[in-house]
Amino acid sequence: MQVKKLSSRSVKEELARVAVKLYNEGLGCYQIAKVISFEVGRHYSADQIRKMLKKAGLKMRPAPNEKKIPFSLKDDVAKIAIENGTKAALQYMEEQGYSITKTTLIRWVHAKQGICRIPPELEKITREAAKIYEKEKIGAYRLSRKILENYCININPRQLINYIKKYTKVRTNKESLHLAAKHELKSFNGTTEEKYYMVGFRLGDLYIRTISDYRIMASVSSSRPAMEEIIEEVFSRYGPIDKHVYKHNKYDIYEISYRVILHRPSFDFLIPFRFPEEKLSDKDFYAFTSGIIDAEGCISLAKTSIEKDHVNVTIDISNKNLELLTRIKEELISRGIMSFIRKSKTLRGDPFYRLVVREKQSALKLLRSLSLKHKEKRLKQKLAIKVVEERLKWSQVRQKVEEIRKEIEVEYNKFQKKLEEIWITRCLTRSLL
Repeated sequence: MQVKKLSSRSVKEELARVAVKLYNEGLGCYQIAKVISFEVGRHYSADQIRKMLKKAGLKMRPAPNEKKIPFSLKDDVAKIAIENGTKAALQYMEEQGYSITKTTLIRWVHAKQGICRIPPELEKITREAAKIYEKEKIGAYRLSRKILENYCININPRQLINYIKKYTKVRTNKESLHLAAKHELKSFNGTTEEKYYMVGFRLGDLYIRTISDYRIMASVSSSRPAMEEIIEEVFSRYGPIDKHVYKHNKYDIYEISYRVILHRPSFDFLIPFRFPEEKLSDKDFYAFTSGIIDAEGCISLAKTSIEKDHVNVTIDISNKNLELLTRIKEELISRGIMSFIRKSKTLRGDPFYRLVVREKQSALKLLRSLSLKHKEKRLKQKLAIKVVEERLKWSQVRQKVEEIRKEIEVEYNKFQKKLEEIWITRCLTRSLL
């Protein structure tokens, strides 16, 4: 059945006409949905088709429920199977005029008991998870993270709870809340500088998701060893940090995904994705700038040109949010630091913006004020300050720049090798299951 190209004004009426015609030919709502979705190139569900037909005034055919077993009967036979065994339950079904298999009966019994069928490949993992659940007294979320870390298998926490019911007794909500109280997350108790460093870091790399009225989750992924040090230093005292190693197939590198659960409402200042609305002191602003530079900034030292022996010191912050970079630029200018914004594109052609500080005295003032935590950027910061203060030539600093680059590369390669070993070990563990 071909559906013509229509204007947006009459497309619904035409689709309804086609649906009515197909329904009168004997097709069901599900089959009509498949035909129309294929022809139009847009997905329609059976429920949408049913509503369309009813709106068109069509009288719907009664559903073929002659062979459908009532839910009440399923519940009764499952209860008989639990109390008197499967033979008695199957005999009862035959007396009622229905013939079912033993497998179907067991499925009904598990549904009544709240037990899910466990896929064969997860049997061993589920047994281990049940032991950990009982022994370590951890919740379903942390248990699912452990499975993901050890076996590279991602199981929904609620589904995992249904699986482990087969092997252990699941805790009640009251018991779970009692355990959660023992491992209560710490409220934010740092200085305002630490707070605004976190805000700046959040506007760069950190992803924030609200979990509940009293929990938020902060997450970030990176392939650099310096990022691991930052996450540990900034967040480890406020909650446990989950780490998951994975391979980025597109770039053929290994990365770590870091996740930490933080307390609400003390960490609610991380939720808004914008420049702080309140007026910032100089210390707080430079702490904020340090955070965003650690996340998405770059400090570079390069020769100005082939003919000249001068060093170009540049501080660069990249972000897609032009409004954010404009606010930072205004704050820098108000503190005597000259900067400009340049539009750029990624390799895929996606637009982004760069805030650049290049004028030497402005760069020096900003570099002296920053309190960076990123190890690689701290090395460049120290050398850049020395270059501007002592007015060094490129020939005088070239060797030091190359040493820093080599040191960063060696550390990165070591870190990648470590992550690769973790990844291979996990994959081998999974293959042996």
